[in-house]
Amino acid sequence: MLTYNYLLQSAPLYNKLLQTNFTSFKPPRNLMIQKKKIDNELSIYLELEKKLIDKYAKKDDNGQPIVGEDGIIEFDSEDNKAEYIREIIELNNTTIDNFEKVTIYEDNFRNTNDIPSPNEMFSFRRSYWLAVIKNQRLFFYLIRAFYILIE
Repeated sequence: MLTYNYLLQSAPLYNKLLQTNFTSFKPPRNLMIQKKKIDNELSIYLELEKKLIDKYAKKDDNGQPIVGEDGIIEFDSEDNKAEYIREIIELNNTTIDNFEKVTIYEDNFRNTNDIPSPNEMFSFRRSYWLAVIKNQRLFFYLIRAFYILIE
């Protein structure tokens, strides 16, 4: 299940794939289509997050949320802080629909150094399967990702 939390945490791997040189235009095209969907979902997320901040944060004289020098939001009360935390967790765990898998084969990569390493994939912990076809054998790696499935 894809959530905002997974989407936010998977950006580094996705950005690496977008900077990769492929042997054809199909993989980058599919990745760019997916990126537009991701960018749209992230803008929705940011709007919803801003509404929560506006709702619960302590305000200055101009009615703007007060954010400390360390980037931490200030709250009027512990109740407001607790409600903000509860709702931001709920937002982060919201399921996102309309993401299809993107299939990329090892031979689509112009350079084998561009293929994400198992360590890069494992760094995203768990969630979706990422499979790379190598010499006609499948190697599966768990990643925290946003429905990119490399076969």
